[in-house]
Amino acid sequence: RRAAFTATMTRIPAGSDAFEAMRALDSEREVAAVTVCLAGSGPDSAERDDDRIAARVAETCFAAWCFPRLDAWLDTLLDFDRGYYVRNGLADRAGAPRAAGLVVRHLHAVLAGLGPVSAAPVIEDGQRGRRISVLAGSSRVTLRLARSDSAGRPDDPAQEQWADLGVDLAGGSATGGTGPSLKIEPIGA
Repeated sequence: RRAAFTATMTRIPAGSDAFEAMRALDSEREVAAVTVCLAGSGPDSAERDDDRIAARVAETCFAAWCFPRLDAWLDTLLDFDRGYYVRNGLADRAGAPRAAGLVVRHLHAVLAGLGPVSAAPVIEDGQRGRRISVLAGSSRVTLRLARSDSAGRPDDPAQEQWADLGVDLAGGSATGGTGPSLKIEPIGA
């Protein structure tokens, strides 16, 4: 007789670090999929901050690329704006992509031509935000997630180091904005 279930699906709540949770789950043999929540778990915790949602989506999609054994699901696809659990999704109710939906589009387009991740991720947390770097083929790929409370602070000495960090994932432009961005550099450059 065969077992009915061979793997589990795990939920990563909104307050948890999606990348670290997925890294830990990648080493567990029985976990096959994760659902990453974009909004809080209570009916009174409305989530309408598109920048925060876009950063969480970028971190989740980047983690899914780094740990391809895991299938990642994002909760919520479309805005839910009636009744309890009000939250923004990857697209509005008319199907037009929000910043988070554009992050998915641009991140997948940029990562599509790269080979598999060949080294463990390196995470740097700082005043301006977080960087997650990995090696893929002959490139270093760095995801930058700015802290929402640090954008545009002129007194921040680290501001210059964040200025040229690749593709703005929400806008698709080649200049880094205040939201999530991705930079690909040849190793040794």
